[in-house]
Amino acid sequence: MYPSVLRLRVKVTNKCNLNCIFCHREGSNESRDLLTVSDYEFIGKTCASIGIRRFKISGGEPLLREDIVEIVRVLSPVSEDISITTNGVLLDRYVDSLRSAGLNRLNVSVHTLDRRKYRYITGRDLLEKVLDNVLTASKAGFRQVKINAVVTKLNYEDIPSLIRFCREHGLSLQLIELMPIGISRALFESLHVPLLDVMHKLVSKARDLRIREDLHNRPVLYIDDVAIELVMGVNNVEFCRGCRQIRLTSDGKLRGCIYRPFEIDVLDLVKRRDSEGLLSAIREIRKMWTPMWR
Repeated sequence: MYPSVLRLRVKVTNKCNLNCIFCHREGSNESRDLLTVSDYEFIGKTCASIGIRRFKISGGEPLLREDIVEIVRVLSPVSEDISITTNGVLLDRYVDSLRSAGLNRLNVSVHTLDRRKYRYITGRDLLEKVLDNVLTASKAGFRQVKINAVVTKLNYEDIPSLIRFCREHGLSLQLIELMPIGISRALFESLHVPLLDVMHKLVSKARDLRIREDLHNRPVLYIDDVAIELVMGVNNVEFCRGCRQIRLTSDGKLRGCIYRPFEIDVLDLVKRRDSEGLLSAIREIRKMWTPMWR
């Protein structure tokens, strides 16, 4: 047997308005966004029928889709949790309407509070704007606003300042290990910092340590009243064993894992509103990827 799927990660676009040096575009590189609002409504209802009621919307940059609020609105009635991962650049345009549409949580990528480093990492001098938007979002009534930071040799020394920023503004922090996908081996090796080493340094300062068994067996440390989640996905069998998630690309392909290329094209099934066919594909993609960690 394999663990039931609890979560669908929905990549709604491959487009982005930043150019982060380590971006992996969720492991796929679609040229077109082929799914509509009504398609996502069908997908959400079909997934909910088998207990998949948690949805993470990602990209690219999902706020580049002009219909993003409507996508949230149609997923919200069938979800018990719906969140978006964004770079925050356009958040001021959408924060109130996203909250009204039913969005529960926000993840905003802020890899450093150093303006020079931020410009180098993202290719844009937009740190001040993003931080202003984060603070606006923190007051909008979301269940959680979480800062995402990919930890590399460029910014690992900035972790204490990120913790302080999160404490001051009531935010959570997610530290993400650099993944060896979407970038050259040379770049990965020059930037990679084992997140387990970072965790060992943080544990001594933590008042508590918990494990998120519902999501990759992720450790969560509590330092200065800040929840710090660690996403350690490199050479970590426990991470894979705790995966309860499948992925959907913006051109209608189901994927089991960001590291593995196998996928099932469900675009035609979605367009024909074939719920049994979509459910069969979900079961198949789960079976295809489970032996990887058994």
